[in-house]
Amino acid sequence: MGRTWAVSAALLAASTYACLYVAALVPLPIWAGASAARFDQRGDPPFVLLHLLVYFVDLTAREAYFRESHGWEWLPRLVLLVALVFATYLATRAVDWPRVVVVQAGAVLLAAGVADLVGLAVVLVRSDAVGDLAVDLARSGIFWTYDALFFGFLCAATVVVGACLLRLSWTATGRRSDALAPETGGGPGRTGNLALACVLPVVALALLGGASSYSGKSEQEVRLADEVAGVVLHPRLQLRPQDDPEAGFGEVVGADRWVPGSLVAVLSLVVLWVLLRWVLAGVRTTAGPAAVLIAVWGVVVVASTVGGVVDALAFPLSSFAVPHATRFGVLWGWLPAVIAVIGLRRRAA
Repeated sequence: MGRTWAVSAALLAASTYACLYVAALVPLPIWAGASAARFDQRGDPPFVLLHLLVYFVDLTAREAYFRESHGWEWLPRLVLLVALVFATYLATRAVDWPRVVVVQAGAVLLAAGVADLVGLAVVLVRSDAVGDLAVDLARSGIFWTYDALFFGFLCAATVVVGACLLRLSWTATGRRSDALAPETGGGPGRTGNLALACVLPVVALALLGGASSYSGKSEQEVRLADEVAGVVLHPRLQLRPQDDPEAGFGEVVGADRWVPGSLVAVLSLVVLWVLLRWVLAGVRTTAGPAAVLIAVWGVVVVASTVGGVVDALAFPLSSFAVPHATRFGVLWGWLPAVIAVIGLRRRAA
């Protein structure tokens, strides 16, 4: 898309950030439920909706990471603002309409995921023993509440709606747009193999996740580094049922869980391939490597989030299944993105 579209997307994302930041400074009655929304594990709609708004609301002592992150809240928030502007701008420049809707949502979620990981890094670095921070579940409920990612879900929806409204306004006024005449250098037939190559490392990670054990949810204490390692492998593609009662995604993985869990994992991988094939077919010939990198990385985040939604619907035990899956795309989406950049550059040479 053109520069006007890219600037509009970046400004809209930054405006959403600014509005929620200013709103958090006002003592509104709804902020009284911020802590309860952060710790809701049942996915109750009122708490989920409130959780989308509370990223800038001050933490309380009930948050497990309050002591470690207190005084450093500015760092992930600054990272989020900078990443929002640059990621949405670059991703929008990479593709045409309507693919831009997907890559914009992915860019926002990517920026939010980076801020989420920076917040985790602050906790780890400032803990008494790096990588060995114990959290008492009886006192704190859960060690991390994914406020940045929940903000990302809201901001992504705002940016997507804004892009659709901008397209409608340009169409209604008869204004010419590069969305009506995209300059793309490929097609579905040429990008199918490249999309498959991009998916292969994700398949390997899914098999690794299915073979690894995830424990800690049933323990009284959770070590933060172990928790982080446990949730970054999603989906978990298992070749056979596991007998370990603490294996899999935080719950028993017997034969009854194995079949639907494997179907969810396969569905996530198929969605990723379909989205990559579609987006790569619309990459503009003038798009730079950085724009393609962010766009494809964002697509992986979107596909991971979709897989997390399906997982949460299939196994409604926790409202954090979606953020867990989103974090997977944030951490590992650079692998398919690098492959896409190399493949497109070799094709253009």
